[in-house]
Amino acid sequence: MIRYFTQQRINYIQKYISLSDICSVLDIGCGNGATAHYFSKLIPFTVAGDYAIDWQGFPLKSFHSLYFNAYQLPFKTDQFDMVYMWEVLHHLLDIDKAVREAIRVSKKYVLIMEPNPINPIQYIYSYVEKNHFLIRQCTRKKLYLHFVRMDVKKLFVKV
Repeated sequence: MIRYFTQQRINYIQKYISLSDICSVLDIGCGNGATAHYFSKLIPFTVAGDYAIDWQGFPLKSFHSLYFNAYQLPFKTDQFDMVYMWEVLHHLLDIDKAVREAIRVSKKYVLIMEPNPINPIQYIYSYVEKNHFLIRQCTRKKLYLHFVRMDVKKLFVKV
């Protein structure tokens, strides 16, 4: 099941970005690391990290794993060809700061994917799982306004 959804994520990204142009990837807020694990099979220099993960005994260690937070990434400017945050923003209180950091460490691409907060299942889940309560505030309009305020030059939105 995890492999299916992870492959679905990678396939989605490959629709828009040729992975042959990518030599390094950073997964911010990687959770259990499943996406980073499968990405590392395609792109050897895959780094993943999360602020809330204990990496001891983690079974999928085919990538470089670190403990970091999205507001202060321990990487050089332009260090990664691609940086992605998959369903991360709704966990963060300061979206602008996290996105600016992602932009700072990326040479080419920053991909940000968020679940649809008006999906009834996601909405209910946001009440059941306390870590996801901010999903109700991460509406498409609110996220768009964040990026406009940040003066992001190119905004790609797929609905």
